[in-house]
Amino acid sequence: MRVGHQRRTMALGSVLGAALLASGVGYAQTESTAEPDRGYSGELMEIEVTAQRTRSTVQETPIAVTAMDTRLLEERQVVSVKEVGALVPGLLVEPAASTSNSARIVLRGAGQENSGILYDPAVGVYVDDVYQPRLNGAFFDFFDIERVEVLRGPQGTLYGRNTSGGAIKLVTRNPDLHAAEAAGDIAYGTHNLFSARGFVSVPIVTDKLAWSASFVKRERDGFITSTKTGEKLGEVDTLAARTKLYYAPTDRLDIILSVDYAQDRGDSGIGVPLSTYPNVNNPNARPDRSLYTTELDGPQVSDLDSLGAVATIRYEINDALSFSSISGWRSLEIKQAAEFAQLATGGGLGGDYTADDDSFSQEFTLEISAGIFSGVAGLYYFKERGEMHRGFLDVPPGYVYSTPHDLRRDTEAYAVFAELNAEIFPGFNLIGGIRWTEEKAELRQIYPTIYNVWQSAKKTFDDVTPKVGFNWHVAPDTMVYATYTEGFKSGGFNNITPNVNPVTNERFGPEVFEPETVESYEAGIKLTTADRRARVNIALFRADYEGLQLPAFIPGTAVTTVKNATSARIEGVEIEPTWRVTDNFELYGALSFLQGKYTGPYTCADATGTWVDCSKNKIKGVIPEQMTIGFTWTPVWDIPGEVTIGGDWQYTSFYYNNVSNQTELAQSRPVGLWQGFIRWTSPDDRWNVALEGRNLADKMYYRSAMLLSNATSPAVTAYPGDPRMVNIRIGYSF
Repeated sequence: MRVGHQRRTMALGSVLGAALLASGVGYAQTESTAEPDRGYSGELMEIEVTAQRTRSTVQETPIAVTAMDTRLLEERQVVSVKEVGALVPGLLVEPAASTSNSARIVLRGAGQENSGILYDPAVGVYVDDVYQPRLNGAFFDFFDIERVEVLRGPQGTLYGRNTSGGAIKLVTRNPDLHAAEAAGDIAYGTHNLFSARGFVSVPIVTDKLAWSASFVKRERDGFITSTKTGEKLGEVDTLAARTKLYYAPTDRLDIILSVDYAQDRGDSGIGVPLSTYPNVNNPNARPDRSLYTTELDGPQVSDLDSLGAVATIRYEINDALSFSSISGWRSLEIKQAAEFAQLATGGGLGGDYTADDDSFSQEFTLEISAGIFSGVAGLYYFKERGEMHRGFLDVPPGYVYSTPHDLRRDTEAYAVFAELNAEIFPGFNLIGGIRWTEEKAELRQIYPTIYNVWQSAKKTFDDVTPKVGFNWHVAPDTMVYATYTEGFKSGGFNNITPNVNPVTNERFGPEVFEPETVESYEAGIKLTTADRRARVNIALFRADYEGLQLPAFIPGTAVTTVKNATSARIEGVEIEPTWRVTDNFELYGALSFLQGKYTGPYTCADATGTWVDCSKNKIKGVIPEQMTIGFTWTPVWDIPGEVTIGGDWQYTSFYYNNVSNQTELAQSRPVGLWQGFIRWTSPDDRWNVALEGRNLADKMYYRSAMLLSNATSPAVTAYPGDPRMVNIRIGYSF
């Protein structure tokens, strides 16, 4: 047992009882378009969700889903996708190693962290029901977000591309057809943080046509100092904007058009060496070093431009049938470069690439509600082309970055899906669903300095994924449910340097990796007390994987490929409680306890670059213990306006960052972070001023690390989390 594990387990057990009285999920307006009610009184309120493509509430939805509306996002200091992770059981959202705008998203131990054009996420991100295929640019900034929904477990019968781990669904705010409104805020804080956000909505033809626009701008200095130059590294510089048209010519027809743009001009992910390759003279590279200084200040670039458009048509055919068409298009331009490790030459090892990625999706759905039956059926089409060029940088002497080569990936996917609920008797529903998926993939590669000939490979992947289950309202405010669901994540290709195989004398080329499939068993209860002041949602699950796709470094290089583990099992329990202790004081929390193991043979490379049996290892990304416990308090003070005080403690236990489980330095340490805010709102609800803080105890930590194997001295590079960040925010709305 790892030192301190027993002590942590006892501490976790002692807080679990209190945490069962807490959760940041599950109160807000029943109508998602309503203005937030700032007061805390009486019963807990519900958040309306569309997790199953039909409108319901969190407590009525028979799956593990976490939802946060505008009010909760504000109170939990959630300003982008990155902050969502701490508020959802079993969810990890962090920057991928060496990048700042590419997300590492792991849910229930399933995830993908490789960026670029080759690798698809295990957790799908959807903006207004449109699938976002690349992890680059997944840190969407929030301001016009009406609601965030996180669906845990495979989403095989209802959502876009079939994902094995879950889905994060962002619902943006529509223009108001009836009245003009606007809101905005600015913030300034530590490390010269500056942010500005704004939203405006104007009816053009009352009740028929309206327009809205929103933007977010964020800048911040870096907090990691180069030991060579004294320069601050890790600068943040992002901009995002969206505009929408909402047309409702009749009571039965809605048409929504939106265009969004995002850019990133900040620094790449800045690594800090904890250990080095042989013959590298760096006395700072040791486990107890400061994570806020680094020797890795080689060439780095982190530019991203994202342009997207969505067209949604919803038509109510009659009281029993509704039709929807969702069309989405996105174009990404990416430029990335970063240094990973020091070399004995005095230079560094790194990687660089540029990429252009264009995708289009079209979905048609038919929502059915007739008699005892309700559900959704649909068709889905997806097409993507990505082109990547590696080796674009002219690096200084002694530095080794990417070998020049070009890649082109083409993907075309089709799906037919349906899910139907049947109310067998009052309060008891049977659930059945099925999805057929076919995906065609092709990869072309050329390494002009090694083999100046295009190489290509193509393959078709397909699967049928069913879902069965039931939900039963055993009491007016208590529902139990159980489901069996299968999920499918398509296979793909690794690009492989076209050297000659010394055994077969054949030249290496693109290498296929197979699909990842999962059989998921889930049971849960959603309980609200009779006085509607306390609530707890509990989910237990087991996921059996075949071909679990895991990224791993090719021994002795900085190049990653995806390998299939033969089989694995991940299981756990997730708890989301809420307690309105008094009319103006509420506790909340989100807890998960997971374990995972391989259930079949699995070979991986260890820290020395040797292929070894890894079937006894722990699965990377599975977090045994994760919890958030917090409160919100609105004291009754005899002052103009209203004061709200809130805060939480976010704990993440030890977990593994690589499949080899080596070395100890490359793994994420346990860490507990404190967040808090105090906000004053004027009597007319127009003005608000808030003091906000994250990592208030100023813990120095890292959740991401990179191991670069070597026969005698593996190198480990850590990517630190933010230090204490405090800012003041001033907002106005009308």
